[in-house]
Amino acid sequence: MWFRLALVAFGVLVSWGCSASNSSDGPPVNLNADMGLDAELDEMAGDREDVGAEFDRGTSDGSKFDAELSSADMYDARDAHTHPTDAMVRPDQSPMDDDDMSLVSDAFVSADSAPVPEDPLAALFAEPTQDELRAIRAQWATWDVSVNDWQILGEGSIRRIPFAVVSHRVDGNLHYGAVRYPADYQPNSNYPVLVLNHGGGNGVGINIFGGYSEGCYRNFFLVAASFRSEELRTGNAGLGTLTSEGQSSVLDRDVSDVMALLSGVLDNIPGADSQRIVAHGGSRGAGVTALLSIRDPRIRRAGVYYGATNHIHPDVKAAVLRAVEMNRPAGNPVNQTAWRKVRAFLDGDMAFADARQALLRGSAVFFAEDLPQPYHHHHGTADQSVPVAQGRALAARMAELGVVAPDFEYTEYEGGEHNPRTMPGSAESIRELVCGILE
Repeated sequence: MWFRLALVAFGVLVSWGCSASNSSDGPPVNLNADMGLDAELDEMAGDREDVGAEFDRGTSDGSKFDAELSSADMYDARDAHTHPTDAMVRPDQSPMDDDDMSLVSDAFVSADSAPVPEDPLAALFAEPTQDELRAIRAQWATWDVSVNDWQILGEGSIRRIPFAVVSHRVDGNLHYGAVRYPADYQPNSNYPVLVLNHGGGNGVGINIFGGYSEGCYRNFFLVAASFRSEELRTGNAGLGTLTSEGQSSVLDRDVSDVMALLSGVLDNIPGADSQRIVAHGGSRGAGVTALLSIRDPRIRRAGVYYGATNHIHPDVKAAVLRAVEMNRPAGNPVNQTAWRKVRAFLDGDMAFADARQALLRGSAVFFAEDLPQPYHHHHGTADQSVPVAQGRALAARMAELGVVAPDFEYTEYEGGEHNPRTMPGSAESIRELVCGILE
């Protein structure tokens, strides 16, 4: 089957005349290149709570980031922010293994018996129909995002502000998260909630809260989920490293985990205001933030750094077809995410309909009308982990929908890489967006 489909793919590749570059024209953008960089959001630099070990020297979480991430780490593979060139992502030439396939969303959940199209690879990357999008929304509505068995496991402080480590069950899995309280917390008062969605595949630690300890951020509850199968490093709460249960499901069930954790906070911690919830993330966390904002109407505004928005984008399709032709992974993490789903289909581990749905489910651009307003997306033109074409795709879709500033803002940074430090003014813009909910 693999050989036959590879030949089909090669024919599609030749006839389509795919481009080797990951770039596309987009709508006019704001080249915001001359504003001062605010370092408050260093912790979300594409994840990166793990950079907190360097940037947040006032924290007590002594955990070290393992720089040798595997090729399966999504949306921040090999992006280190201590040096700009470390953000370069080179195509991974290694063969796929079981760990790689563990990141294929819901690869073994169902076995759709619908017939496979004559040209399956072209059909996988075809523009979605309204029926397909309605089916995905209906599918989301059936997923279990309820919170059960809520417990506070321990407490600590970061930058002299208290936090709690919590556990709960979602979709049958024991899941861990962390909640930082407002600096002046009083149970009988109301405080807004900021959901922080980490990037990468290395889990999350308490250091993620370190960059939100000054100014208006002190007035928020901060909420961080570890995502299923990933670590929560608990810092001075003294619980060590906790690993959430479940099979990794990049973006799909990440969102479910966050929705359940957020419900647990709102239901169990006095003062968390359900009417003032903001979401933020970078890289993989940006993809989670976008889809969380689409699926969960409690999110009132959101802002992201360099997130993927379209996993069937022509550039992604071109990269995946090249990967099929050459029988190797597809390059940057966005392409690899799509490639893993295609690979699961080609190997018979995922039905065509399931692979198709998985590609669409991870593509916020097709559900953009459900994004909260305001929503901000920041992207650099030199980003080699999540190419700028992904940001431009969302900007183009929002323009089609007639959603303009201040309800939607897309800011592009000439020469900006996969690192907020190379995107002058982006941290200030995110802070203004987030803290605007206080007004």
